[in-house]
Order: sequence, then C-alpha cells, then structure tokens
Amino acid sequence: MRSSSIDLFSLKGFKNKQIKSLTSENAALRKQVSEKQSMTAENKALKDQFAKSSQISQNLLPAKVVGAPGFIPGVSLPEYLMIDKGSIDGVEIGNTIIVENYLVGKVINLIQNFAKVELVNSKSSLFSGKVVPLDGREISGIIKGKGSDKMVFDNVLLTSSIKKDDIVLTKGEKDEKGIGFPPDLIVGKIVSVERKSSDLFQKAEVISFVDFTTLSTVFVLR
Repeated sequence: MRSSSIDLFSLKGFKNKQIKSLTSENAALRKQVSEKQSMTAENKALKDQFAKSSQISQNLLPAKVVGAPGFIPGVSLPEYLMIDKGSIDGVEIGNTIIVENYLVGKVINLIQNFAKVELVNSKSSLFSGKVVPLDGREISGIIKGKGSDKMVFDNVLLTSSIKKDDIVLTKGEKDEKGIGFPPDLIVGKIVSVERKSSDLFQKAEVISFVDFTTLSTVFVLR
C-alpha cells in the first residue's frame, strides 16, 4: 500500500514537471514568434521605404514608435509621437520624419535615446506647401495643422485653381544647415475648398494618407 502511494505521488510529480516544462517551452516559442513577427514587420517597412521613396539617396534611419503623448483612442488623435532614436543615433531637432514618400512630421525635442515628433496635423505645425496641377504651374500656400484628422492649405491666391482630390506636397524649406522639410513629400489630398469672391485668398481642407494611430515604424531623414 505504501509502495503504491509513493508511486502515485512520484507519477504526479513527474507529470507536474512535464507540464511546467511544456509551459516554459510554449512561452519561449511564443516569444520567438513575436520577435520574428516584429522583425518581419520592420524588414517589410524598410524594404517598402527604399522601394517607394524618392529620398533613397538620403540617409534614412528607421525608428520604432514607442509612444503618443496626449493620444486617447476614441477621444483624441495623436499630435506627437515618441520614437526610439535620439541624439546618440545622430538625430537632430528639425529632422524630417517620413513613411515611404509621405510626410509624417519633424523632430522637435530629443534626448540620447528618444525623440519627440510633431505630426503634420498638430496645432503647432506650420510649413509651406504646394499643389502642382497638370499644366505644371505650381500653386503655393501655407499648411496648418488643426489637431484633428485634417489640415488647412491656406493663403492660396484666389486666382489659383485648386480642387478636391488635388495632391498637396511640401514646397521645401531647408535652411543653410540642411534642416527643414525637403520638397515634394506627400502631405495629403484636398477634401474640400473654401472660396469667397470677396477675399484675396482661398483655403482648402487636407487629409493625410497616413493613419497616425497605427504607425509602428517611421524613418528619420538625417
């Protein structure tokens, strides 16, 4: 009887060890799968970036999005992002942030290992933009963020012809240090135009092609 009891406890102990071992192996496998998926996503983003970006000659630094200060899902949209690259990686204030050929924003603050990115839709965002119609006559204006999913393409001469679905690009405003947005990055498309014959200027609402709430990898133009 005693021998049977010992055998029973031994068997239970052996089974418990097996279960623990299998649990540990499963956890390790899940971690490997997660890491592989993350690496695959990063590699795809990098491949897409160099395949589609006209900035291929630029020094592109991939960075992970690690935070979005002030963003509350279902309540507010992000106006800023935190990325995992900073001064130690050669990032500087004013560096342009892109995804493929699309403008995301610019670096406004940084420490050694992280940088804060002001998105193009931020209320503080203000830069020069343009529309280039089929006739090639460039139409210039000022792009202002609204802190929502839209921006304003403002200060456009009333005599200029802009319309819904026109693509808005960066005009280019690099300074003598090379800091600033380069030309011809895609800002978004016009979704509506406000024009009054009594005004000198017209303006349009612009929406980005980028979903800032789902960004995981971006690229720094250094």
